Amino acid sequence: MTAQQNIALLAAESSIREGAVPDTLRDPIRETATYVLTQDQFLLRLPSGLKFHYRKGYGVVVERPDTVNELDIAAFLNGSVYG
Repeated sequence: MTAQQNIALLAAESSIREGAVPDTLRDPIRETATYVLTQDQFLLRLPSGLKFHYRKGYGVVVERPDTVNELDIAAFLNGSVYG
């Protein structure tokens, strides 16, 4: 990979945007009441309605109800999602 390709991949992997998040993922390796893990994706679904979806090469999409604040998003993003 060239340096420009590496930079583009890093930008994609670290992107965070708000949008629609799926309720489940296909072909899970592990699934619990709050998360689903596949070969290249991670889905976190919280009781508050806050959801995170990471897909390799595409970064993180966050879906949140109006009742969830930025501190809650940051706590889960920097903990469970990035972890």
